[in-house]
Amino acid sequence: MFNIDGTLTIGFTYPNIYMSEDYNSPQSPYWAMKSFLALGLREDHPFWTAEEKPLPSGEVAVMPVKPAMHIICNQPNHHFLLSMGQFCPWPLKATEAKYGKYAYSSHFGFSVPTGTLIQQIAPDSTLAVSKDRGETWRVPWKVTNHCFATAQLMRNDEFIEDIPCLTSTWKPWADADVTVQTHIVAPCSRWPDWYIRWHRFTNTGSGTVNIQAVQGGFAIQGRGDKYGEVLPTHAHTSDFPREASRNNAAFPQGTVTTQNTTLICSNAGASGIAALNPNNTDRPTTRMYAEVLKPDANTNLMWQRTLIPTIRNELSVPPNTRGQSASQFGSAVFALARTNDREERYTGLSYSELWGDVPVLDAGRGQQKDGEWYIKLE
Repeated sequence: MFNIDGTLTIGFTYPNIYMSEDYNSPQSPYWAMKSFLALGLREDHPFWTAEEKPLPSGEVAVMPVKPAMHIICNQPNHHFLLSMGQFCPWPLKATEAKYGKYAYSSHFGFSVPTGTLIQQIAPDSTLAVSKDRGETWRVPWKVTNHCFATAQLMRNDEFIEDIPCLTSTWKPWADADVTVQTHIVAPCSRWPDWYIRWHRFTNTGSGTVNIQAVQGGFAIQGRGDKYGEVLPTHAHTSDFPREASRNNAAFPQGTVTTQNTTLICSNAGASGIAALNPNNTDRPTTRMYAEVLKPDANTNLMWQRTLIPTIRNELSVPPNTRGQSASQFGSAVFALARTNDREERYTGLSYSELWGDVPVLDAGRGQQKDGEWYIKLE
């Protein structure tokens, strides 16, 4: 944590100048020392004599925080918040990453860009779009019409519970009349380890716009626990127990990717993403596939080397002057945080059971909904 001159480094869990601001200096890490000023207050100061109040309840699994446009998700296997509508108006470094992502985790951290390529942007917990075949990319920053909404958890068409949602509209390019409406659905009692993102693209211009879109899940430590080696690639999650047994490890390590899903497991836990309604015939011009994205080193605040589970969509958005969405797609994001207090419970989890239980979404317009349980999004 110290530089060679004895001063504290700038970073979070390791020295990282990519995350720093133009106002940072060698003095910046010492701002935390201000908390010790309280030790200089006299014994009868209100700081010491005020009645201690209880902390906010940690028993609430999902709690909307309306002034901040957040939904706090206090799940047993992962603590994180969903966010919508936050942005910094001045040209702050990596402002889209620090304020505009859909989710921020207390365990996995978030990533900041090191360049303009998709692996340098490191699009964890966000949507990156390009209309020039991947030459340049845009991620949400100044969204509009952000508000809270509600989805419904249904069982055999019977209402079970309301699920808090966040929604907003985003215009990625000034020179294209394309808007993206995004819905974020919080975890629910049926799928506590997942949250949902659903995107609707509308083109009110005069011509078709070809778009590449990358949906990213949580960035996760992407190296082996013992030697820092590249994580192995498996054909199926059932290979994890055999790999762990062969290496005498108490937790799975490796990646599994199918056409519609990708899962990454390491000593930090598990992070995955699954495409929702991948066989929907409403999007015949969309090409979709899952992949493990290897971002640049030092993009993440927690780990120097990470991997990001992603879903890539390639779509053609035709014009629609009536303002109706021309294309829509979404994903379900999965995460399990492996921490010291969760280790015993974590090692006993069944990956095939948790990861294989992907949420089912009914987003209208005849979207498929298989099984007795599903989430209804108007």
